[in-house]
Amino acid sequence: MTSTKVDYSNLAELDRLVPVLDWSYGARNGAQCLLPNLYLGSQAVARSLPALRELGVTHIICVRDPVEGAFVRPFFETYASVTDGGPPFQYRTLDFSEKRSERILKEFSEATQFCREVWRQAAVTGRPGVVLIHCLTGIEAGAAVAIGVVMELTGMSCRDATQWVKEYKPILEAQHVAASDAGARRKRIAMEEEEGSDDMGNMDHPDAPATRMHARLR
Repeated sequence: MTSTKVDYSNLAELDRLVPVLDWSYGARNGAQCLLPNLYLGSQAVARSLPALRELGVTHIICVRDPVEGAFVRPFFETYASVTDGGPPFQYRTLDFSEKRSERILKEFSEATQFCREVWRQAAVTGRPGVVLIHCLTGIEAGAAVAIGVVMELTGMSCRDATQWVKEYKPILEAQHVAASDAGARRKRIAMEEEEGSDDMGNMDHPDAPATRMHARLR
């Protein structure tokens, strides 16, 4: 998937472009395509040059707990992202910890801005722009950030974005899904304070009715 002309608010189109594949436990350490040009994976993928090139990855968001810094890190900063040459892999590293939950919203926004800039440049240059978000296992901190990115790109609620990601990666760690929910709640509160409105109360409440979600999640 290399086309950068994607309307990320059109859920029916996203559903067509990124169909849900049959899941097997053996796929847990692989990378799953969540949205066009956006993958969620593990360290096993992030440190495999053949795997990255097979997926067409050009940019990597490395999400880690600060204590993991020695081994969850960029591996291929000087390597070309495609086999026939071209620019090297571009990295963004996010230190993510539930103990510093006040940073969750900032990390969601930073990751989303990184993705948007990748795709903007890809549209201008005609080069591929494919982003991999990864953490050590692919089901913990990286998944929480991926949920936040899906929320911001598509306008989904936290519940819908979580369900969307779980369709592709069913074995997410509950505590990190909860972290993404905390980030969504902070975003809602900040928006309400900024706009002076309370009409967004359903934005991410777990019992709120599903909105803007494609048919398979209804």
